[in-house]
Amino acid sequence: EFEEYPEILVEGNIFEKNFRGVGAGFSGLGDVVYRNNYHRDGVSGSGVQFFHPGNTIEYNYIENTFELGAQLSMSRPDLVEMRGPGDSVFRYNTMKMAGVPTNFGDPSVVIEYNNLILNMGGGNWLEASDYSGAAEEMKNNWWGISDEGLLREHILDFNVDESRNRLVVEPIL
Repeated sequence: EFEEYPEILVEGNIFEKNFRGVGAGFSGLGDVVYRNNYHRDGVSGSGVQFFHPGNTIEYNYIENTFELGAQLSMSRPDLVEMRGPGDSVFRYNTMKMAGVPTNFGDPSVVIEYNNLILNMGGGNWLEASDYSGAAEEMKNNWWGISDEGLLREHILDFNVDESRNRLVVEPIL
């Protein structure tokens, strides 16, 4: 029996120094298991990009990417409308000095139990989208700090700009 999107396993790879990021081919299919990969020092692009539903992204280390460390585009409202819910998990990853993805308000895309070590300098550490008006949940993650007030000072969401979604980060680990 032919499966429309067979599972693709991407595991145990090193992507570093001038590597643009992983995307296009396999990420355009969905049903990807992306596990135990190492990304570091990308000069452009994100660490990894996913556009179709049904992905498991776990146990990866992503550091110093030019754009988001991971793009969970399968949860964008326009793609959800075309293909259905993103139905993916992003968990047990460590992201250091890499932009952090959100689920664009798609509750079927779960982002939890990650170590998200952000740039502790000024500016926004995390930005909610302005797509759907839904809450973007990123509960049960470690943010490199335990001070929820300090974390909130660096989040751009509905609390700061009413055109953006609410970003739910509590509880923080």
